[in-house]
Amino acid sequence: MIHVIDIGYLFEQHEFGLKGGGYHSTGGKLSLKDYSGEYANRFIVNGVRAGIYYKNYFFTYENRRGRELFSFFGEVSPGIFMTQFKNRGFFMVNGEELDNFDEMFNTSVFSFLTQIGTKYYVTEKINIHVSMGYDFVSKAEWGESAYNSASINWSGIRFTGGVGFSF
Repeated sequence: MIHVIDIGYLFEQHEFGLKGGGYHSTGGKLSLKDYSGEYANRFIVNGVRAGIYYKNYFFTYENRRGRELFSFFGEVSPGIFMTQFKNRGFFMVNGEELDNFDEMFNTSVFSFLTQIGTKYYVTEKINIHVSMGYDFVSKAEWGESAYNSASINWSGIRFTGGVGFSF
């Protein structure tokens, strides 16, 4: 689950603003142990996306009294993905630690999110919305990590749902 907050301004069928949050996390562990020694490597990767957005409400259905019931929209959102890579490990032979590492790397890459969705207006000020799209994210790379290069790609399909409030 990813938490995102949008703060925007709506003018006619155009909405634009700031998109924040989007916390992502993954990791893994590689370890091997036998009679002669032990090797362990643990890594954790965290990413946060921040950017701007533009939504175009291309169709809005109103009831007979003129109150909006639901709208369909398209969204584009360029942004920055800030990524942190933590890598910890050790190498032991016959009970003697030969090597250990505890490294942290930070990098930022470009992101471009495209989505299509709909809003259902519960009241004039409160709505429920769902959308789906794809986030195109550049590959985040680090030159050195435990003596090798490392990279992560946060690109993927995004399903979004939430509650909105209008002032």
